[in-house]
Amino acid sequence: ALNTWRETAGQMVHEQQMLMRAVMRMLHAQLAQALEKWRSVAEDSNKQAHLCGGAIRRMLNRKLSQAWEKWQQVAAEMKEQERLLRLAVTRMIHVKLAVAFGTWRGAAGDAKEQSVLLNGVLSRWSNRHLSAAWNSWLETAREMERQQTLLRRGLIRMIHARLARALGLWREQAS
Repeated sequence: ALNTWRETAGQMVHEQQMLMRAVMRMLHAQLAQALEKWRSVAEDSNKQAHLCGGAIRRMLNRKLSQAWEKWQQVAAEMKEQERLLRLAVTRMIHVKLAVAFGTWRGAAGDAKEQSVLLNGVLSRWSNRHLSAAWNSWLETAREMERQQTLLRRGLIRMIHARLARALGLWREQAS
């Protein structure tokens, strides 16, 4: 009877342990489901709060939001005006630089021309004896050329006159 009782008690303890394990598994499963449900609800709640948060904050802080948006608009307009102003100033500077460069180029050309003329004058002045001799030779050469032309014309007239007389004599003798 003691053995039977021991067996029965052992079996009851074993069944109780099995029952306790099953209950614990069910309890753990329910706890896990509850925890998962809580996580899901918390996640959904966070998503909704995040999605609605901006709208709620804007509604609550509408004036602040309007002021911020106005500031952004004004800042963007000022940035655009600054860009346009820089562009205009840059164009003005480029025009002024172009005018200044043109003026400089004209002055440099004039200075070079004057330098060439001055160098010519200085060269002629420093070599005035050579220049005077050249001018004298040139004048003499031109005069000689003029005299040769006159002499040639005179000789041609004289030859033509003699030819005309010879032709006239030949006609008289031939007739």
